[in-house]
Amino acid sequence: RYWAFTYGFIQIWDMEKAVCTKTVDAHTSSGVLCLHQVGGYLVTGATDTTVKLWEYPSCKPLRYVVVNCFL
Repeated sequence: RYWAFTYGFIQIWDMEKAVCTKTVDAHTSSGVLCLHQVGGYLVTGATDTTVKLWEYPSCKPLRYVVVNCFL
């Protein structure tokens, strides 16, 4: 599997078939900065200041937290 992010969307790709298998409207900003998949979960973070936990592979949203930090 491969993940791509564009304009707040996450796309999950099947690289063997070269097809997008799922598109998820994940964040309100265009910059998804972090993506990590472990077991049945997917974690994303973006410039909209949210970190989100998703069920994987259904991509059902489970939880989110707003992180206000300045770098």
